[in-house]
Amino acid sequence: MNPSVQKGPFRFVWVIPLAWFCLAWFCLASCNSNRPVAPPVEVPNDAQPLCAVSPADINGWFRSGSSTLNGIVNPPHPRALTAL
Repeated sequence: MNPSVQKGPFRFVWVIPLAWFCLAWFCLASCNSNRPVAPPVEVPNDAQPLCAVSPADINGWFRSGSSTLNGIVNPPHPRALTAL
């Protein structure tokens, strides 16, 4: 019997192994270890603070009045926002 004209439930028995083969080939082809590694970003020693915010201003953003980890932050007031 010719497998290309086979009838019944085994007609598409080759589909699942072919799908696994294609998936494995794609994974291996996409894991190229020969790619160059980006150099680490270096922060300059003489960096200037462009936006200095006082600790009192930051504490005012929190509902409790002090900055805490996972603390509740007050919503911004639209009239308090200034244009840059």
